[in-house]
Amino acid sequence: MRRMSTPTQRRSIGRSTGRCAVTGAALEPGTPCVAALIDRGDQGLERLDYSTDAWQAAPRPEGLLGFWRTIVPVGEERRGIVIDDEVLESMLARLEGDDRPDRVAFRWLVALMLLRKRRLRHLGVERREGREWWRFAWAGRDAEAPLLEILNPHLAEEDLRSLAEQLGEFVDADLE
Repeated sequence: MRRMSTPTQRRSIGRSTGRCAVTGAALEPGTPCVAALIDRGDQGLERLDYSTDAWQAAPRPEGLLGFWRTIVPVGEERRGIVIDDEVLESMLARLEGDDRPDRVAFRWLVALMLLRKRRLRHLGVERREGREWWRFAWAGRDAEAPLLEILNPHLAEEDLRSLAEQLGEFVDADLE
């Protein structure tokens, strides 16, 4: 089976710049802010940070996949941010049908996060045309709800860890 290129090979999402994307002002450690994940098309995924006032006043950026409220870290402190399940579900839906390798890998990671949070139930694996599709159902939802099929990009463990680290600003648990 052909191995897909991974997001770690293409580009990094990056950490907070510590500056508001609208005003350019420094975001002071310990203050609330809003972090947003933006889909820049062929240029990849990008993280932007906003002061809470700028987020309230500014129009939402084009390509917005999701956003979450957080606190600007103090020094090198690494925060375990809990991202809202509805935001993860929204990201999963918005990435459906996008076959770019970095988006496939990101959708896979979001599905694994939702599985770990017990928002998805794994139903099985289906192989079609040399590709592996994992089938999921939404936990606690009507049995008539549509099933999800998520392409397994067959990331090496190191690639999955690297992707989780890149997304570590809002991943609330490691994937061990």
